[in-house]
Amino acid sequence: MRLKIALSAVTVFFVLSIAFIPSMILSSITKVNITYVKSQTYQNTIHCNGEIIEKRVKEIYLETPVIASQINVEIGDRVYKGQKLAAINTELTQTALAQGTSVSTLDNEQKVLNNDISALAARYGFTQEDVQSVMTEYKNVPIQQNKAGFIPHEINAPMDGVITAVNMQTDVLTLTTKPVLVVSDDSAYIARVSVNEADVAKIQVGDQAFLTGVGFGGKHYNAVVSKIYPTARRIISGTVQQTVVDVELSIKNVDKGLKPGYSTKAVIATQPGREMITVPYEAVQQQEDNREYVFVYFQNRLQKRYIKTGKELSNSVEVTEGLTQNESVVTNPNDITDENKIAYAIMQGDPVI
Repeated sequence: MRLKIALSAVTVFFVLSIAFIPSMILSSITKVNITYVKSQTYQNTIHCNGEIIEKRVKEIYLETPVIASQINVEIGDRVYKGQKLAAINTELTQTALAQGTSVSTLDNEQKVLNNDISALAARYGFTQEDVQSVMTEYKNVPIQQNKAGFIPHEINAPMDGVITAVNMQTDVLTLTTKPVLVVSDDSAYIARVSVNEADVAKIQVGDQAFLTGVGFGGKHYNAVVSKIYPTARRIISGTVQQTVVDVELSIKNVDKGLKPGYSTKAVIATQPGREMITVPYEAVQQQEDNREYVFVYFQNRLQKRYIKTGKELSNSVEVTEGLTQNESVVTNPNDITDENKIAYAIMQGDPVI
């Protein structure tokens, strides 16, 4: 009887031991989440906005008002250099000029000129006083009687391209203040963007750029800085006035998806990319003396490692000293109560920037 009781007691002891041993082992081990330290390329960039414009535009102005008897093109037509765009009724033109340009025509030209000057003033940040000064000087210029100068028999295309403006009608006297026709080269578009004055010094001709736009249909275009304007101008952004410098970007992969006037957002890479290693922000701890450190995981052991940090990114930070690529760092260091305990790790995803 005593033997049975003893055997039963031993059995109960072993059963209880088996039940509690795993929890005892786990209590002596630290569970950590880890991620690899990886290298990546970092690029300094400048973000700016602008529009797509034609690289070459030919505006056809006439010194003398003329009357067209026939206009052979309309906006959107493709033309070739030397192609006849319009025929001029020279006899009717001479008669109209001999009788003198009507007052209504002069008034109309004055209004057009006013509008053009106001548009330029708004673009380049001139004040209303600047505009008024220009208009006063214009009005003080003595008005000369219109005289018939050279009257062409026809107007021909100055280059290959597309008609983007037609400012003449048949049997109507043209204005000398606006181009009668505009031909644009649609084979070479550029982006003209406005860069804040604080960033212009960082940009150089030849820097690479990346273009996106609402009208691009999901496409993006590669470009290169081709020109930095020599002067700055003022613009109004909301209620804030900014000083910007225009920068031209030559587009490498031009296609028919681009159209003049489209808005665009540009990202300009201001210097060659450099390699850096990063860790997630949650892996970095700081002591009272402001020294930063991480816990490195290796073969089920934890090591406290002091580091120096550099560039701060959106979700990670650059490590300039103390770590090497492919080491494993703990991302839940606040859960570590004893760094000398044996650790088992759960691998997490790569650091996100």
